[in-house]
Amino acid sequence: MTVAIKLKAIQQWLFQTEGWQRVKATESTDSQAVTDKDILQLAERCNWASLDDVSELLNCQQGFMHSTVLELGWGDPLVAYRNGNSDAHGVYFFNAYQPDNNRNGTSSASANG
Repeated sequence: MTVAIKLKAIQQWLFQTEGWQRVKATESTDSQAVTDKDILQLAERCNWASLDDVSELLNCQQGFMHSTVLELGWGDPLVAYRNGNSDAHGVYFFNAYQPDNNRNGTSSASANG
């Protein structure tokens, strides 16, 4: 994947999710909040990017989660998806949520209060 194509996918996702809470998905139920700068710095170490339509998910249909996921990876994507992250192959997933809702769809004020 050329750098221009990778950057175009990242820029498209950042534009689409402007104003949403962006998170790096993890294997646990906790996600890590990320900024545009965090994503762009991580992208420098990755050699491919992909946008995945997840509009069929209930959280997307209810408007809590954005319908597109950003994936940044290195090595062979199929190996990364199947075997998880290693030095040779890996992928990071980024989701975006409405800023006034957490992953469970409750108000962030009540979730943090």
